[in-house]
Amino acid sequence: MSYIMKMPYRSAAKLIIKAAEQNTKDLLFKLYNSIYPNMGKKTFVSFDEFYKKAVPKKIELDTRSKDEIMQEIKIIQRRFEQPQ
Repeated sequence: MSYIMKMPYRSAAKLIIKAAEQNTKDLLFKLYNSIYPNMGKKTFVSFDEFYKKAVPKKIELDTRSKDEIMQEIKIIQRRFEQPQ
């Protein structure tokens, strides 16, 4: 743990996040192993499919500048203000 405390904040945060993700994957694998014996040919799901369903998708952040976003908002507002 002292190794992590000496790392730059971003690197330490990435490492901690990666460890948490791996811990989640390990726990889900244990759960999958408990379900696996009860799966039949019709109900079989691979671990990858099981994992994708169990873990929420990552949210992608909008990296546009404030000006670009405001410009898009103005375009959308104009579309709604025009008579149809």
